[in-house]
Amino acid sequence: MVLAYKTPWRRAMFAETLSWTADPELSKQLATYADSAEVGKLRHFLLYCHQTDYDCVRRAISISTRDHDNYMAMAENLKASTYIEYGDTVVQFKNVDSAMRVRYFTSIRGPSAALGIPHEYVRLQILAYAGHRILWSSYRSTLRYRQSHFRMRGLAQKLWQDKNIVFPALGVPEGHELHRRLNELASRYFIYLEGVSGTVDSVCSGSLITEDRSPYHCLNSQGRAWDTKQAKIDEYIDQLGPVLTNSTGAYSVKTPPLDTPWTYSVGTNPWPEYPRPQLERSQWQNLNGIWQYRNATGTDAVNNPPFNQTLGQEVLIPSCLESGLSGIQGNWTRYSWFSTSFSVPSSWTEKTLLNFGAVDYEAWIYVNGQYAGFNRGGYLAFTVDVTDFVTLGSSNELLVFVHDPTDSDDNVIPIGKQTLNPSHIFYTPCSGIWQSVWIESAPAEYITEVQLSAGADGQVNATIHTSANSTSEVTITICDRKSNGTIATYTGGANTASSFSVDSPSLWSPNTPTLYGVTVTLGQDVVSSYTAFRTISRGQVNGIERPLLNGEFIFLFGTLDQGFWPDGIYTPPNREAMVFDLETLKQVGMNMVRKHIKVETALFYQACDEMGLMVIQDQPSLRPLQSRTLDNCTVQTILPDAAQQAEFQRQLEVLVKQHRNYPSIVTWVVYNEGWGQVIDGYPEFGLTDLVRSLDPTRLVDSTTGWYDHGAGDFSDNHHYANAQCGTPWYSIASSPYDPKRIGFQGEFGGIGQNVSIDHLWNVQAAINTINQTYEIDETNDIWNYRAHFLLAELESQVKQFACSGGVWTQTTDVEGEVNGLLTYDRRVLRPNVAQWQSDIKALYDAAAARTNGSTPAPYLL
Repeated sequence: MVLAYKTPWRRAMFAETLSWTADPELSKQLATYADSAEVGKLRHFLLYCHQTDYDCVRRAISISTRDHDNYMAMAENLKASTYIEYGDTVVQFKNVDSAMRVRYFTSIRGPSAALGIPHEYVRLQILAYAGHRILWSSYRSTLRYRQSHFRMRGLAQKLWQDKNIVFPALGVPEGHELHRRLNELASRYFIYLEGVSGTVDSVCSGSLITEDRSPYHCLNSQGRAWDTKQAKIDEYIDQLGPVLTNSTGAYSVKTPPLDTPWTYSVGTNPWPEYPRPQLERSQWQNLNGIWQYRNATGTDAVNNPPFNQTLGQEVLIPSCLESGLSGIQGNWTRYSWFSTSFSVPSSWTEKTLLNFGAVDYEAWIYVNGQYAGFNRGGYLAFTVDVTDFVTLGSSNELLVFVHDPTDSDDNVIPIGKQTLNPSHIFYTPCSGIWQSVWIESAPAEYITEVQLSAGADGQVNATIHTSANSTSEVTITICDRKSNGTIATYTGGANTASSFSVDSPSLWSPNTPTLYGVTVTLGQDVVSSYTAFRTISRGQVNGIERPLLNGEFIFLFGTLDQGFWPDGIYTPPNREAMVFDLETLKQVGMNMVRKHIKVETALFYQACDEMGLMVIQDQPSLRPLQSRTLDNCTVQTILPDAAQQAEFQRQLEVLVKQHRNYPSIVTWVVYNEGWGQVIDGYPEFGLTDLVRSLDPTRLVDSTTGWYDHGAGDFSDNHHYANAQCGTPWYSIASSPYDPKRIGFQGEFGGIGQNVSIDHLWNVQAAINTINQTYEIDETNDIWNYRAHFLLAELESQVKQFACSGGVWTQTTDVEGEVNGLLTYDRRVLRPNVAQWQSDIKALYDAAAARTNGSTPAPYLL
């Protein structure tokens, strides 16, 4: 028995189909073409609802939520491009513009092919569903019917199709009110559907229900068993299930709303690189690849783990379940099971460590039927010691349950730009195992963190953290990567702060990103790492507070980097794609990237270390810019309670600990634009102190944008499109420039230029928000003209005032935003590269001129 198909909806489909015919071949044909009977059943369902329950369509079928206007607009567009010719019921085009045809072929034909059903039928379903009020009269006028006639089997099929075809096609998330109403409707008319083991009787399957027979009678009265046909029906379900649903469970890329040059070359062995370059072991095994997946209904699923079961669908790991690359491309995937199997070499006789780069948001880990560990935090790496649960030399089952609430219910957790209801600057969420998974061998006491900071003066501060918290002997060796020669060796105690010096090291900077190899030995545990010699600080230069790299003022300039991908959401298709973005920033002359309220894979920071791209690293924001209405009708901004604030602090602490070894990171950001920021008590002061205690080697931008109460190293302004960087003017909600701190433009620019549908996130709700972009320029030439104007204005603020850096919005387009240097698919680069290189060099030159004591800022004269 194929358990995955024994759901009420799919059994309804099978019962409906089998009532037509006992011929499997004819049943298979139903999945390959649409005939007039199917269209008739659709129309019958609408009329049935109208006749038997006047409010049925309004309550259970039509849109009545905040998405109503968007869906109705989509229905109007679809209606404008089609007509329904009664007789052969063919959906055809009118004389419409090419853009409408493009929307049809990308939004309807592609998804229909993936579903394995005729695109004309999907189109008709969407028309009937979203445009019910508009289309009712035309449907009614084309149908020959008796008002009271309706086939119950048609209702069964229609409900199944709404849940599995129409709702996904419209993007209705799983937890939406419409799903609840549809479930109520199904329960009302099919109260025994869960237990259906055979087909409906001849009265219900072949006859029309008439006025003297309740439309609920047939199925609701069949509480008695239908066991006589059990074996034959089960056989048909097994045979027809994969055919009718077009789902054998085998992995394939789901066509995303927009792809990239790398989408279809990812393959089934993604991210083969060792995932943690700052602590690398030689004995390891990559568990990335094809896993199994099953949706769950709630966190209580952990009470009944599906050990030794086939979960039914294949999924690519790592990936976001909402992405096309996952092979699932789900919505509201808040509760999920994942499973795979792995073998542990017999030579791994001591510890076996299971590592996850990141799982969003909570993960329960089971190995061979036993609970092994738990982690909370969608951006945090974690390790589970599974030594006691694995069997060496044979197959081991790994089962992972994931709960990702995102911004549902009353949850206030670090989510960054993710939302279950994407709109303009907030995007599709990422659920599941979205970074690499691997196992490795380690001795009884093993290294858990290599904490190194190497300064421009050659001093190395080191603490080697271990699993046993002992003072066992550790040896640190630093070597020159070019010559492979050892330049320093130090022996000391584990879990103890130590320091030693290296003579005349080559310093790391954006122009000379010199890295040194590091080997750390603790008994039998030998790990590889790397470091760089550089010092980040702040100080006065010509009377103005400046950021300093190796003791010299460096003007920080780069982009706001969201880290979203149309095919992978949070997970880049591969390392090449990820590095492409960073190389583009270097190509136009930037020396910095602000990683915006997201945390990347360790390989991202390694790439920045290697190419000399400084990183401003944000802590992912708590649930941003949302409110709730209280019982007294008061609107209240959603902010964390005491427990949620404590969890935010814990995750900030882990973020710093896990990333303080990367030389490219120069600044930590605690809060972005007040999102999730509690005002009472000004907690940013305490959080800033916490970050500094964990990492005194970097600067802290406590509140980028607003609300700034004086904490941290930066007086940070956000303003679109033009900058207000260290100037004697400002706009709320930013604060006046504070000369006791570094004047910085945390965000500006944001100018956009619309592009053809080929380069847009082809989701109508996102397209509808394009005009919310801060500024839309009509051509690419105008976009470059405006960029030149804004960069020249920033240059004047560097020359005349106290501007020490800026963040241009942004690296790429994202969903409904079209203000990237690159389009979302990474196929179009907007900047005139030579012009941008010249404009950015002018910023650096202006900053360098300000280091001369004879050229104070004019406004200070």
